[in-house]
Amino acid sequence: MTPRPLACRLESRSALRRSWPGSSGEAWLSDGEREVYAGLRDARRREAWLFGRLLGKDLILSRVGARLGARGAAAPGRIEILSRDGLGRAVRPRVLVEGRVQPWALSLAHSDRFVLVIFCEEPGAAVGVDVAPIRPPGAGFLGFWFTPRERAWVRARANQGPRRAATLWAVKEAFYKAVNAGERFAPGRIEVRVDRPGRYAVRREGSRPGGPCEVQVAAAGGEVMAAVRVAGRPAAAP
Repeated sequence: MTPRPLACRLESRSALRRSWPGSSGEAWLSDGEREVYAGLRDARRREAWLFGRLLGKDLILSRVGARLGARGAAAPGRIEILSRDGLGRAVRPRVLVEGRVQPWALSLAHSDRFVLVIFCEEPGAAVGVDVAPIRPPGAGFLGFWFTPRERAWVRARANQGPRRAATLWAVKEAFYKAVNAGERFAPGRIEVRVDRPGRYAVRREGSRPGGPCEVQVAAAGGEVMAAVRVAGRPAAAP
């Protein structure tokens, strides 16, 4: 079966401010989301959290809105994106429509300039996205978080080092978001191999992918965006 194409949306924060000026975006939130939003104190964090929900719901409606409308559930406030469990711990985002969990995969990421969302309807798939700024990496950063193979690739071309480091970091983060089961992010245990330009293979120490892993990378505005889809979560290595 051919996988359904990934739906990604990247928007600048400035564009999102124009689309939802002032408090207009709050009308798109569910009651539960409004409660979470009200509890966020840092202004930048509040804005990123809100814009992630708005962009995520807009993407969902653009893909499946017609089907939801047939059930009378196309209103954005009836869609809920939850990224915390009952104990307040961060978890992979879940999408609910009128209180019912949907079998979709969603991931959100943001930076100081951008908000990125990925949505997938493929049953059993897991997805993750990340946005990383392109800047010169410190030797300590490379030595602590990157594998020897990755460090060699970053340093192979000095003029491309910052972009290569940002690419590897974004892919690591996106892969972790797609497959983690509650464990801490350990970048050094995830290795990204670049087989050729535009072709990436990802492995994690102590695990193997549960299915094919698709990686997409793009750059814009001095940042790298990575999207990962895994057809099945990794299983513990024997």
